[in-house]
Amino acid sequence: MAEMRLADQHVTADGRLTTVGAAALIGIKHDTLKNWRSQGKGPPHFRAGQVWYRVDDVLDWIDEQERRCTEGH
Repeated sequence: MAEMRLADQHVTADGRLTTVGAAALIGIKHDTLKNWRSQGKGPPHFRAGQVWYRVDDVLDWIDEQERRCTEGH
């Protein structure tokens, strides 16, 4: 299978998401993710013809945000 679907977004066989796909997985607008990226915030990304996010990196980043939130309470 060349790709699968996650959060109604295409995921490449090697687990890459576009900005739109990563934003959908996080639950934010893609413009917000673009702004975060320009500020050095948000999940790790890389450029290879376009901006990509790895699904595992996005999920790890979400988990970290949850831990930070729960540790503060």
